[in-house]
Amino acid sequence: MALALGGCRGKLVAHADIRASGASAEVTTTLPAGATIWADTDGEWNGSKNSYMSVAYTIEVMEGGKATGSVTCDTSATESAVCGSITNIGGHHSGDCELRLATCKLPNGVTGAVTLKITAKTGANVTVARNLSLNFRVD
Repeated sequence: MALALGGCRGKLVAHADIRASGASAEVTTTLPAGATIWADTDGEWNGSKNSYMSVAYTIEVMEGGKATGSVTCDTSATESAVCGSITNIGGHHSGDCELRLATCKLPNGVTGAVTLKITAKTGANVTVARNLSLNFRVD
């Protein structure tokens, strides 16, 4: 498990507020080149000592009112994490962490003005989901 320092996350440029599995949020923003995608999670899950909440995200991209692609990302590709608090009692975790999704890239190098529709779905290890939001950051 790699832990990053809070300042290493970069500047927040867009936030999609999602609070329940199966829920969606839509955000219209201007994304700069090199924006990174972070899962902003809070909840409870079962797993090994180095595990995180299992969450899959589908990101649909609209440019100029037209669908231009979509991508599915999940927290299994976490490169680094910044956690406010996390507990582990016998493999049952409770915590709030922002997880950098290392391999999650928007299709076709999307930058500029876009509308993103994001849907979150929890995995089998999640027992309680309080926050499943997605953040877009730039270094």
